[in-house]
Amino acid sequence: MPASETRARDVVVTGVSLASLKKAVDDCLQSHCPATDDIVRSQEYANGQFALGDYAGSRETLRKARHRNARYASSIPVEVAGLHRATGRITGLVGLPDSEQLLMIDAVDALKAGLNKDDVRVLLARLEVGDAYARDRRLDEAIERYDTVRSQARRLSLRPVEGMAMLRKAVLLSAVASTQSIYNGRARAAVKEIQQTSDADMAPFRNACQLIQVQLTRKASERDAAFDAAIARMEPLASTRPTLLYSPPVELAPSIHDLTANSDTPWADISFLVTPDGHVGDVQLVAKSGHLERQWLRPVIQATSQRRYMPMALSGSTGLRQTVRYSFVGDLVARSGSHLLYRSPTPRVVSIDMTPDSNYLPLKDG
Repeated sequence: MPASETRARDVVVTGVSLASLKKAVDDCLQSHCPATDDIVRSQEYANGQFALGDYAGSRETLRKARHRNARYASSIPVEVAGLHRATGRITGLVGLPDSEQLLMIDAVDALKAGLNKDDVRVLLARLEVGDAYARDRRLDEAIERYDTVRSQARRLSLRPVEGMAMLRKAVLLSAVASTQSIYNGRARAAVKEIQQTSDADMAPFRNACQLIQVQLTRKASERDAAFDAAIARMEPLASTRPTLLYSPPVELAPSIHDLTANSDTPWADISFLVTPDGHVGDVQLVAKSGHLERQWLRPVIQATSQRRYMPMALSGSTGLRQTVRYSFVGDLVARSGSHLLYRSPTPRVVSIDMTPDSNYLPLKDG
């Protein structure tokens, strides 16, 4: 599971107009509303801006809310941490991964300002710092964070959190090993450590490792049948919601355009049906930015069609409709010998689940 999808509800698309969401923020500020209300309304407005593709506007809304409310961390740590985290995610999506990482660290500090340092929410926020490093391809820093959280979780007997940290490490090393074979040994060792567990809390992580092993050992032509066999061996988990098991990496060719620092982040929303047996069908492009390069759409649609989900008990149903936003993030970098910034021509692909909760209702036959 890609780190970028471990928290799927960054964005909620609602039927409320963007103008109404902005008015709610303005009214709140005019009435000197409590910080909790300011944070909620600002995040709702920023979510709406993001859903419509206004990444810069979304970031500015969150930055202003953060400036107003960061000082309340000791009294409302969870809310302030959520604001830091949301600001960090959108900051990463506009091509500033270093700033994203710092904001994720701010989220940890906000939680520690009002919660015990051993609170499970602090540990989960530390995992997200590791995820931010992983998205920026900073392997050593990400693994260091995951290992630290694992040790803390073990000391506190938080077995599921320990499993999350172990799986993140295994997934990251396996992803790197797919293009750099020198990491195969470390990836297999991380997988083996999870597979050697036997307690029920680790069952979801053992299941995930069966698919990682397929990726490490099977040729692409044999992979689909190998996935079916691995899923059949998995320990059963009761679920009627799509649980992502495998999402192939998206490989993109460099941009044919010179992307300036002022260029917006291109994006595409892909809708698809997850069938009861965990396969994907009926993949459709439902929305996109106006400046998305056509050469990038085909690999995204192909990767989406190759996703695999945990089988679900959906009697009389064709499956569940999902929507994923793919953002094509060109990080801001300096040209050699110049202080001018430009965007990397080969973007990172970041995916976020945009499925409204109503879409979890099974789509009936006919």
